[in-house]
Amino acid sequence: MGSLLLTTLSLSLPTGAAGAATTPRAATLPTVTGVGSCEPGETGLGTVTVTYANFPDGPLSVVHTIDFPYSTRSEVLTKTFAVSAADPTPTWTLSDLPPGNYGVNYVATYPGSTPPNAEFIPSFNFTVPYCLANGTPAQITAPVDGITPTLDGAGYTIYGVDDDTYAYGDSTIPNGAPSGKTNQPTVGLVMDPAGQGSWTVDSRGGVIGNAPFFGSEGATVLNAPIVGMAATADGRGYILVASDGGIFTFGDAVFHGSMGGQHLNQPIVGIALDQATGGYWLVAADGGIFSFDAPFYGSTGAIHLNKPIVGMEAAPDGSGYRLVASDGGVFCFNLPFEGSMGGTPLNEPVAGMAAHGTAGYWLVASDGGVFSFGTAPFYGSPA
Repeated sequence: MGSLLLTTLSLSLPTGAAGAATTPRAATLPTVTGVGSCEPGETGLGTVTVTYANFPDGPLSVVHTIDFPYSTRSEVLTKTFAVSAADPTPTWTLSDLPPGNYGVNYVATYPGSTPPNAEFIPSFNFTVPYCLANGTPAQITAPVDGITPTLDGAGYTIYGVDDDTYAYGDSTIPNGAPSGKTNQPTVGLVMDPAGQGSWTVDSRGGVIGNAPFFGSEGATVLNAPIVGMAATADGRGYILVASDGGIFTFGDAVFHGSMGGQHLNQPIVGIALDQATGGYWLVAADGGIFSFDAPFYGSTGAIHLNKPIVGMEAAPDGSGYRLVASDGGVFCFNLPFEGSMGGTPLNEPVAGMAAHGTAGYWLVASDGGVFSFGTAPFYGSPA
């Protein structure tokens, strides 16, 4: 999902008698409502039915501006209809909408009105749910992007691309979106190892949170979107990685190298820090591992995968790492295999993973479902 876009749609309603003038009155301002719903088979996409009522008679043109959250869609949507006694509440259905909270503003103009071009500017909102494949709405507002454990491993926070969070166990991150959230999709949530809060990073490189701020790439035009974040061991810095392998360091984080400007068979999808050396690993969608001042334990780069890798986690002492694919397959390197969801039907694909020491881990699906393995306890989920 990409940046917020404004899509403008123009609606022209047929006039009544030729040349008839209409003076808008407060009592005749239209009401517009939008109700989001799901359709079977449209995983992740929803439908909204917009209902118009109380439009006054006479010539009328309406220009809508719809705010599409967390979407790369950009097209003009149009609808022309007549408001009459026979059909006083026409409806308009918009399909295949990404989930999120939409804001709509529109201006209605009466070309022949007195005074000329009188306008009113109502607004309304509607929410498109995150829809499961069976046509039911998930208990989340947008797809989940990952899971972050608390520092002591006695809880975790699930976060969505819309920056909404869902806390379980001893997580103290408030549920819902933090103040200062952007309209870029969230791609990472990292706890401050010093215990001073957490950071979230969006695809543009903007960093927000209640932990100390050391800088961001939010005002920089990047060659590729940010896909991950890792904090230094002392919590006095962090590292961002882009899908082209570019590395951006802040605070006391040290630059050890990157894949920026080099050919990649598949884009980078994640990063993990080696707490023992201060180096880091990058993982690509094909499971290729790129080590920078961190030990190389192996990869799936030369193996045919059923589904792409979507995340990785490293042991706290840097003694190994694991990768997870979107079908829930887990690949372990120098760490024990504790189980996976590979080969098991999933309602939604796996979006990420997190470590619980060296002998446990959690997987999280895009609908918020959590799968616990080894020593990792299950504390709950929004699915």
